[in-house]
Amino acid sequence: MNTRMTEDEQRKAIAIACGWTAVECTVCGKPGFVAKTPEGATLWRGEGGYDAGSVIANNCPNFTGDLNACAEMERALKTTKQQNAYQANIAEICFEDQERADNQVVFNQLTATAAQRCEAFLRTVGKWRE
Repeated sequence: MNTRMTEDEQRKAIAIACGWTAVECTVCGKPGFVAKTPEGATLWRGEGGYDAGSVIANNCPNFTGDLNACAEMERALKTTKQQNAYQANIAEICFEDQERADNQVVFNQLTATAAQRCEAFLRTVGKWRE
């Protein structure tokens, strides 16, 4: 039985879709790894490579709770097709009443929560699970 994605599952799926990589810490304290990270812990490496600032211990960005992280996520949608699909997904998620005036629809899209944006993004890239 499939269950709705947890916030952690959503964050990880978005990170991977945005080019982040999960790496295992095998030799802690080497350049690129966070000091005091337990052996075998999962680290997340961004597009910046192994620079110390690009590695986050035990978690990827908080896409589901941070609109700044969502802005990074949204920049990963490069094509017009992806951007249009994302906008349609946000509209579907944000609105129960499709008869609202156009200006209300746009306002609700602009003020979508981080969680709503994450669901729309994952639907857009085909990674959402109910």
